[in-house]
Amino acid sequence: MIRTIKDVFGIPYFGLNDGTAEPMSDVFDLSQSSWTYTSIVPAVLRSTQLPLPARTALNSLPDRRQYRAASRPRHNAQWWEKRSAGQNFAREDDLDEVSYNAPLWKGMKGNVPYPKTRDGRDLRQNRELLLKAYR
Repeated sequence: MIRTIKDVFGIPYFGLNDGTAEPMSDVFDLSQSSWTYTSIVPAVLRSTQLPLPARTALNSLPDRRQYRAASRPRHNAQWWEKRSAGQNFAREDDLDEVSYNAPLWKGMKGNVPYPKTRDGRDLRQNRELLLKAYR
């Protein structure tokens, strides 16, 4: 959705997540006479107390290979809650970055070693060229 909004308004992409996301161009096909939408509920949301629709074949992921953004969660909500305890999520950008980033890395990357130093690359320049490699 973010990628599509940015495309419509001509806003540059912030990074790899929005720059490599698939645009929702099918939604804007003006030749369609009608269409429907069935939400797909990621498995990780089933471990929360959110009010979700009942599990059906239509809103479950039958073949995860066709849904790049919906990967199998490595951890449940309790794992994430324990590792993010003490963080202030009441205000944006008010996290203790050091104690937040290491568990985030571990939770997303598994046993890949956490980087000890920054590589120093300036990714603000040539964004279109950098993003092109990931599209």
